Amino acid sequence: MVRELGKRTGSAASIRLVPWQEGYRALLEQPDVALFSTVMTAERKPLFKWVGPLAVLDTNLYALKGSAIKIANLDDARKVNKIGTVAKYYSEQMLDKEGFTNTQSYPDSETTVRALLDGKVQLLASNNLEMPAVLKKVGGSMDDVENVFTASTDLFYIAFSKATPAERVARWQDALDGMKRDGSFAKLYAKWLPPKSRPASSNW
Repeated sequence: MVRELGKRTGSAASIRLVPWQEGYRALLEQPDVALFSTVMTAERKPLFKWVGPLAVLDTNLYALKGSAIKIANLDDARKVNKIGTVAKYYSEQMLDKEGFTNTQSYPDSETTVRALLDGKVQLLASNNLEMPAVLKKVGGSMDDVENVFTASTDLFYIAFSKATPAERVARWQDALDGMKRDGSFAKLYAKWLPPKSRPASSNW
């Protein structure tokens, strides 16, 4: 999606894969940086400029399959020993905002998932789009875990650093809107992502 938007906007920017914490810090501190995919939260919204939405995702608490952990609400989640989170992820920020003190922060998703599989944490905060891919990377599968609670439903965006010229951000948004009109947006989703994660037209 981002590569296609780069072509349509004539952008020569390179894409670099970096740890989330590093990317988020660059987004906060440097001009002309874009970070994707980024969940827009109330706290983040004024910090950046936004293009999207790109996807709808469920933020879930995952436990090991057969753990017998039952979570009916966030208060139940406060009672487990440790909840694994990724540093600076929106899910970690959400739990911090809710006053959780039983979280264990890790530098990346793979390390966090391994902590769950190894029993170092009892729950893991992640989303339904990322979890299958990360489990596959570490040699596991969705058969190893179960979603015990959906904490929120959120939207993914491309976040641009605050100092990015408004005209550039508008050009990217226009290009994304064009992809949604001409059907190329839907075609990319059909190839890479589950249909239910596509934003409804009312969210465009």
